[in-house]
Amino acid sequence: MPTGKALPPVWGSNSQGARVDWDNARANAPPQWEIVRDRITDTPIFIRNRSISPAAKRAPRLAGSADEIAMDVIERHRDVFKLTEPRVELELRETIQDKLGHEHVHFQQQYRGLPIWGNELVVHLDAGGFMSSINGRYNPTAGFTLSTEPVITANEAVQRVNDHLAQRVPIRPITGRFAELMNYDGPLVDLQVVIDDLAPRLTWKVEVRSNWRDRWVYFLDAQTGEIFDHYISTPSEGPA
Repeated sequence: MPTGKALPPVWGSNSQGARVDWDNARANAPPQWEIVRDRITDTPIFIRNRSISPAAKRAPRLAGSADEIAMDVIERHRDVFKLTEPRVELELRETIQDKLGHEHVHFQQQYRGLPIWGNELVVHLDAGGFMSSINGRYNPTAGFTLSTEPVITANEAVQRVNDHLAQRVPIRPITGRFAELMNYDGPLVDLQVVIDDLAPRLTWKVEVRSNWRDRWVYFLDAQTGEIFDHYISTPSEGPA
C-alpha cells in the first residue's frame, strides 16, 4: 500500500505566501512538553505535557468544547506543529470520551479540502480539559502545489479497478439479501491526496468487494489513471 512517508522538511507558507522559518520556530516549544519528532519532517509524533498538577486536576473543567480546546492548543503553538493555518489544514473527524471522562479529539490533515491519506493528529484531554498528550503522523504545511481537479472520473476509476481485480481473482457479485444484510451498495470512492514515495498524488481511493468475504482497497492516480497500489483488507484474526 502507499508508503505514507512524510515529505522532507520544506519551507511552509500561509495563504498570503509568507515563508515561515521552522528551524527558528522549533525552539519555541513549551519547556514542559516532552516531544518526540519524526526524523524526516521534524513534526511532533508524540507530545507529553508534564505540567498538569494535582491542583489543576481538581479545578473546574476548562470552558469550551473538547475540539475547541484542542484546536486552541495547536493554533497557539502552530510553530511547534509546523502548521501555518491549523483551522484550514485540520478537519475535525470525531471526539471520543472514555470512562474516565478523558476526551480524545481526532483531526484529519487536508489539502485544499481533500484528506491527506494517513495523516492524522489526536489531542488527548484529561477530565479537566487540560491537554495531557498528543500523537499522530502528518506533514508540515504543504510546500507543494497540486491540482485538485481529477482528469479521471470516479466512474472511470471504479471501472479500471473492477477490470484490474477481475484479472486476478474470481468476482462473485453481491446482490439481493446478501447486499442488504451487508449494507453494500457497491464500491466506495473517495478523492484524496496520497504521499507516495515522497511525492504527492491526487488519488481515487476505491474500496470494493470481490465477494461477500473479501474487501480490497485500491489507489488510482486521478490524473493519469495509473493504479499505483492495492491490497486486500479482509478482516482476519490471523493464521489459525
